[in-house]
Amino acid sequence: MTFGTQVSIDAANDAEMLELLAQAGVAGVFIGIETPNEESLRETKKRQNVGVDLVERIHRFYDRGIIVQAGMIVGFDSDGPDIFERQFEFSARAATPITTLGALVALAATPLHARMKREDRLTDNDSGVIGTPWLTNFTPHRMTSEQFSKGIRWLANKLYSPAAFGDRVVQFIDRLSPNRNLSITLSLNQITRHLGRRVDRHAFRVAMSVASLGHQEALMTGRILKALAKKPSAAGLVMPALYRYRQIRYMYEKGHFWDGTASLPSRLELRSSKQALVSAEP
Repeated sequence: MTFGTQVSIDAANDAEMLELLAQAGVAGVFIGIETPNEESLRETKKRQNVGVDLVERIHRFYDRGIIVQAGMIVGFDSDGPDIFERQFEFSARAATPITTLGALVALAATPLHARMKREDRLTDNDSGVIGTPWLTNFTPHRMTSEQFSKGIRWLANKLYSPAAFGDRVVQFIDRLSPNRNLSITLSLNQITRHLGRRVDRHAFRVAMSVASLGHQEALMTGRILKALAKKPSAAGLVMPALYRYRQIRYMYEKGHFWDGTASLPSRLELRSSKQALVSAEP
């Protein structure tokens, strides 16, 4: 039996805690990384993420056989039009297969919502609750609303393009150390033979159905399975990541958010002109 939990990045500084997590059978953790932009981290008082090598901290979990799901947000006041590229490059270096990307939202009854209202930056769709991860309810500070909309679409599609997702998963497999504290480490073949529960068999089929999404997805799945053949102990972590990938693709397609190409806004289009920056200032 394995477990998952949520921790802060500063847990990586405690070697004893990491060892205890591994011994307890914790196979995955969610960490609110938020952003590689330190100005934005200071803005939100996320002090434990400031002044540290976030990628190296994530890899400390990999060294214990624990996968990291990174929570990332765009739309802080300190974020400029370059944040989308910076977020993508960070995820690639960190080799986090699953990145939960969302737009910053000013939730009702929070100081941020009060400030956005005071600065007259709340938009017409403001409800204090946003149901989709790529929408926000206020006007960005250092970019136009159009730049933000195009940028987050570019980032989401780029993160989960078959090539980029495959790269992160293969890098994760290469980086991952086996969790020597787990009593059972299943290979891919063992997983398929021991799927006793109907729900597990169904989840496995969902994960493997990624290959049927298209030619590039089939190539990506082949790359991942080839990497798993060299390190079968990683299968118990990688197959759930493939399952999550299928979920994300389904959500993006149903929400008409998936473009299926990397030819979204170019870098030049994402960068704001002086005029756009001026018009975006509150």
